[in-house]
Amino acid sequence: MRGLRPEGAVDSLLRESAATPAELSAAIEALGPVVAAWAIETAVRVVGDVHRSSPEMSTMATGLERQGCEECLLSSLVALHEETPPARVTAPPGAVANARVAVRQGVNVGAVLRTVWASHTRVLDALLSALEEAETDELVADVRALNTRMFDYANAYIRDLSDAYDDERRLWNGRSAVLRRSVLESLAAGDAPPRDAEAVLGLPLSGTHVIALAWASVTTFVPDRDTEMHRLLAEIAVATGARDFVAIGLGEVTALWWRYPGAVDRDVVETMRRVPRPSWLRLAVGPPGSGAAGVRVGVLTARGLHRLAGDAGGRGFWSSYSDGLGALLAVDREAAERFAQTEIGPLLGTDARSRELRETLRLYLRSHRSRSAVATALTVAPNTVAARVQRARDLLASDLDERWLEVLVALEIASLGE
Repeated sequence: MRGLRPEGAVDSLLRESAATPAELSAAIEALGPVVAAWAIETAVRVVGDVHRSSPEMSTMATGLERQGCEECLLSSLVALHEETPPARVTAPPGAVANARVAVRQGVNVGAVLRTVWASHTRVLDALLSALEEAETDELVADVRALNTRMFDYANAYIRDLSDAYDDERRLWNGRSAVLRRSVLESLAAGDAPPRDAEAVLGLPLSGTHVIALAWASVTTFVPDRDTEMHRLLAEIAVATGARDFVAIGLGEVTALWWRYPGAVDRDVVETMRRVPRPSWLRLAVGPPGSGAAGVRVGVLTARGLHRLAGDAGGRGFWSSYSDGLGALLAVDREAAERFAQTEIGPLLGTDARSRELRETLRLYLRSHRSRSAVATALTVAPNTVAARVQRARDLLASDLDERWLEVLVALEIASLGE
């Protein structure tokens, strides 16, 4: 293995290792720091190559790919060095953890195993090159033996990782699914988190959390709905820098949950809005919140937005920042509609002209009476905005200057059904 030398600085590569300290120390003791550094450098390249060759891997990732790949490389080289029989070779802890996290984040088993095969191929190619340069008399026999041993090691890893993936999937989709729903409902009710909450959920309760409810429009049949929701979950995680993320089935809706180690502001929700979604997918996103209390607010807000959204409609995204007032008003829809009738009755017609006046006046009051802002939003001239506002004033019995807040709330109520 003397031919395995990294291009980068050995000390720097060792400091940047993703392997556990125990795995790295054992590898350095058996192989020496130079070969260990080569494995670390190679793992980075393997993971990068796999992501570039498979577009879905750039988003549907666990965050543990490099650790799993690096530990597989190190343990393979140690096993080769010590001539360990394949029957005694087991997948290292980092690779097993990566397989289990893959289940929770919707990554398919093929994507997990692809990295194992890629690292196996990279090591084999490098060792074969070293053998050829050595030009030994037993070159053919050495190549055959090396190829067989590496193939057996890769099979051992794939067996262990496939078993870990299947085991985790049974837990995740069986009793664990019920437990995750139970923990989420407990947090939403304001109860203290169960002692094993973080283990059940697969993510810490510290940091900042954003909760969304996702569902399909009732007019759409989606055969691979869960796969598409997991894809969106992962793509939003990448776009917003989430450290952890998980999907929890709640019957007709699915809770999508992202966790960030530090504070995030409301811009993260706008970033989520810009991530492309399937046309059938509806998303109601609560505000960012810290700890278990933030989870509760996020779930309750998302549920209110889901009630506001209903089962259909042309829109696909609702958030607490743009739709929070509407969600609050929708809690008692009948009382809200009576209030609207009292305040803006003359504007409640179902014809196009009435809807036009309502929307213009609503945006006018929302934008601090800026005609230019409304004109831009509606793509009309500022004079058109002024004429519509004046027409609405003439129809209303209320004094718009004194009761502008009540009128705005009534207009928001009227917009709920549009």
